Amino acid sequence: MCRDNSGVYPPTPTQTLRSKRDALVRSANWKRLLAALACAAAIALVLFAGVFAVGLVSGDSMHPSFQNRDIILFARPGGRGRHDAVILQADSTRIHKYVKRVVGMPGDTVNIDENGVSINGELLEEPYAAGFTQSGALHYPITLGQGEYFVLGDNRENSRDSRSFGIIKDDQIEGKVIAVLRTGKENGRR
Repeated sequence: MCRDNSGVYPPTPTQTLRSKRDALVRSANWKRLLAALACAAAIALVLFAGVFAVGLVSGDSMHPSFQNRDIILFARPGGRGRHDAVILQADSTRIHKYVKRVVGMPGDTVNIDENGVSINGELLEEPYAAGFTQSGALHYPITLGQGEYFVLGDNRENSRDSRSFGIIKDDQIEGKVIAVLRTGKENGRR
């Protein structure tokens, strides 16, 4: 083979083919990586648009279970059961969203008196609840109909819940809280 004026031999046809093949492989790897990232982004978008959502706790009505500025992940439409923390919209304007705990389910009879919260005549065990549960403006006992729920905040002395805004309908519940991330910024402090 002949050297050029710089004294370097030109690449052989085999070397040229290997070099082009390697460039194509690198190019294909980038394309595969970009395709995988696009797929992951699309899946995340679908999941967070229809299956999961993220919220920020504002206030102390669910203290100590959830603290001010905690980040919560919720599943929608989440199945709901007694003691589940849920995200709901309590008013018709659908502006304010609340995190509350389901205590009364469809068909239950809810009573609040000096002994606490009773469901169907049995005192409800609530290890998450803090403070004395006052009855609020409602007249008890209350029997819940089809698709109706009774919700309370865990911080019973500082909560706007079914005692003030009434029974919650199934379509007002956006989802069930499935995870919480403590930000360490309770009450706005680090």
